[in-house]
Amino acid sequence: MKPYLLALLVSVFAVLYGAFNVAFAASSGPASGGTPSCQVLSPGSGTLIWGTVSVDATSDLSGPQQDADFILRLNVGMSQKFFRLHLFTPINGYTNEEIACRIFNPDDTPDQATHDAVAAFVQNILSSFGLPTNKKLVIIKSSIRKSESGDDDITIPNGDPENPHAGSMADVFVWTQ
Repeated sequence: MKPYLLALLVSVFAVLYGAFNVAFAASSGPASGGTPSCQVLSPGSGTLIWGTVSVDATSDLSGPQQDADFILRLNVGMSQKFFRLHLFTPINGYTNEEIACRIFNPDDTPDQATHDAVAAFVQNILSSFGLPTNKKLVIIKSSIRKSESGDDDITIPNGDPENPHAGSMADVFVWTQ
């Protein structure tokens, strides 16, 4: 086979593979076992925002929704800022990437209150770093690193068996797009 034909076949396969992944991600929605809603194959030339995310779930850990506090220490270049978001939203059984998309993608939820809180949160992050507020935040497959255990009462022991906490921390890499 001639080298240019092989290159053409590889290019066509790559385009079809990318189109399939985008279509699959769009149809899967949040927490359906598909691609998380803000995960992309490549972040392109967006601005890298990196840091640490801490999650503390404090209510009904086995129920359909949890009270969850998200504390983020984020960096763009040499600038570092802290952010906090409180949501009453399902996180139990979600992957780290799905939880990241819950806090970085306002369209990840059908709940209007959660959508509005996340939209304001994302706008705050972008404007705090002087980034264009018309951008969205995306992750890639390897964006969540060094995640800790989320076992009940391990990361954040509170000694109260009636109200156990579950907590976790992870490094996160997010891009504007």
